[in-house]
Amino acid sequence: MPVAALAQLHRRVLASRARGPSEAAAGGRVDHHDVHQHTTENALRSIAVRLYGIYDADPDPRVRGCVATLIRALIPALERLDYTDFMQGTRSVVTLADLQAAASAATQNPDGFLARLVADRSTKLAEWAATCHDLQLDSGCLGGVFQIAGRGSPALPRTATQSRTPA
Repeated sequence: MPVAALAQLHRRVLASRARGPSEAAAGGRVDHHDVHQHTTENALRSIAVRLYGIYDADPDPRVRGCVATLIRALIPALERLDYTDFMQGTRSVVTLADLQAAASAATQNPDGFLARLVADRSTKLAEWAATCHDLQLDSGCLGGVFQIAGRGSPALPRTATQSRTPA
């Protein structure tokens, strides 16, 4: 089960990376619309909260250590956002302090294969996180409604944001 969860997480991270499946599907060409869509503060916040949910819920110290290593890769980018609170489904709020505490629990998995896999994914995740600068305002189902109505913009550069509320 833990290996399956890590594999599923790996697929999600790859799907959100700039040079992930869209490049392969495009025959080696990057679909710049897709790249822009997946390198936003929204995506960074989402993966941080999801990883924390796995870390918080899994009793296996090996899984927690691996997931904490991935969270640690996100910390510099999360700190750059200047948020202290992050929303999570069944839990009201995950704080930056929660994420930092989880990151401090990072350990190398005794299984050499998983240790190398997590180290590689952690490096790639940190590189991806460093590219997450824009705030996606029109995302999801309602975002399409606002686009059709001619309101809103697909992304707003971080420097243009006035109100900083948790997503």
